[in-house]
Amino acid sequence: MKCRGYNTSYDDVLSKACCALLIILGSSFPDTFAAEWNFNPRLTVSETYTDNVRLGAAGIGAGGFGGFGGVGNQQGGDFITQINPGILFTGVGRRFNLSTDYTMNNLIFAQNSNFSRIRHQLNANATTEIIKDFFFIDGTARRMQQNASLIGPQAVDNTNVTGNRIDLRTYNISPYLRYRFKRLASTELRYTRGIVESNLRNGLRNSQRDSYQFMLNSGSAFRTLQWGLNYSKNIIHFTRTDREIKMERSIANLRYNLTSQFALTATGGYEDNDFGSASNRNMSAPSWTIGFFWAPTTRTEIDLAAGKRFFGDTYRAEANHRTRLTTWSARYIEEVTTFNQQAGLAGGFENFGGIGGLGGLGSLDSLGALNSLNNGLFLQKRFSASVSLNGVRNTLSFRIFNLSRKSLSSIDDNVELFGLDNEEGLALAQLTRNIKQTGANARWNYKFSPRTNASLGASFVKFKLASSNTTTNNMIYDASLTRNLQSNLTGILSYRRIQRQGGSSQFGSLSANSITASLRMDF
Repeated sequence: MKCRGYNTSYDDVLSKACCALLIILGSSFPDTFAAEWNFNPRLTVSETYTDNVRLGAAGIGAGGFGGFGGVGNQQGGDFITQINPGILFTGVGRRFNLSTDYTMNNLIFAQNSNFSRIRHQLNANATTEIIKDFFFIDGTARRMQQNASLIGPQAVDNTNVTGNRIDLRTYNISPYLRYRFKRLASTELRYTRGIVESNLRNGLRNSQRDSYQFMLNSGSAFRTLQWGLNYSKNIIHFTRTDREIKMERSIANLRYNLTSQFALTATGGYEDNDFGSASNRNMSAPSWTIGFFWAPTTRTEIDLAAGKRFFGDTYRAEANHRTRLTTWSARYIEEVTTFNQQAGLAGGFENFGGIGGLGGLGSLDSLGALNSLNNGLFLQKRFSASVSLNGVRNTLSFRIFNLSRKSLSSIDDNVELFGLDNEEGLALAQLTRNIKQTGANARWNYKFSPRTNASLGASFVKFKLASSNTTTNNMIYDASLTRNLQSNLTGILSYRRIQRQGGSSQFGSLSANSITASLRMDF
């Protein structure tokens, strides 16, 4: 297989994954022969019946993302056969670690044969230590499917053909240096090249990111007053345009430990940004935060901070608590970011995946915050909180979240996302400049026996287009029964209901029921 460079064609995901992994493994070539290698092939076969294969709903107005506006009232049922071969390939050596999970999702539609297709899903990660305790290389390659827009129908997997589902590919390779000055300090210097591509010829612009990071933090010799210096620079290049986004930050941080349980924290520095648009080009200013860290027990931690950045007040919060049977967590973060950066974070958000995991059993995914497509820069504010209760037979989990995005780029950047070079496309781009997602998930798992498990789940997400006060409610209810038939053979029977209650012409109401029977053989 020929490995190609980053400046050539962006169509061959396997070629790029091969290139990154060979660089990493080749860097520790002597160690590869002594490594522990595991090849775990599998085959999953499933049959699904759905009464609304296209998630058809009246009034879906957008025409981009492959034409989901053409769904209209085309509601109808279909049987979908999935034949999904896959392999999990891992290698662990003295100086490297590799994990590659690949599934070929073959979909065969009985009534709508033109929908039949092959979807590829890949999750590859590798890291190697070139020079002991000094020089390292990390790499990732991913291929997945996700919903493109909040406006279109929200499919959970590839069995629904909505036109609002795209193929996304991400690649990252990151060489870095680490060094410890005994007990005085530690430092890291890192470069990352990140690429994000889709199967859309028009709409989402493919992008390449060059990131530079430098960190110098105090060591164990500093117990009462701890310090750090951090520098980062991100340059995002967009295809089909000469536009670039540049973000540069220089930050110093201090932590003063008043006691072993309580500390005061502070950060201060400057950020120099160039957003690449004539109307909003330079947004540079000093930035600072003050806060505290409190760990009243070994099982509880609270970290809070507030301050100023160029966009105004900023806040950060994180809390974690554990008991013998429960785990609690909450987090709030604000950041100025791009779709390229979010897509490169291990696939991004909860609903940023394919057919319920690369394992290929078709397990049911909950609705989560959607990493919707965006060609520009945005201010993202994200809150999430979860609790899980773990018993001998029962496991309960609850999660709530809120995500808001406010565009900091020109409206022209996102007009092409909707495939409409007219007033309607401009109106849709204006609607999605300020969006909010609020949701909750609940799941109950019950273990009947060592070989049999049941699961019940419910998900709710409200999408709000703040500029027009338009909202829509999305719900998913699911139930499944899993049985280990043999040591290497697993069966699953599942039911799912999708509902959407639209509040305007952009969001049509819909409902869909599906039942799936699957068998998975591990070889």
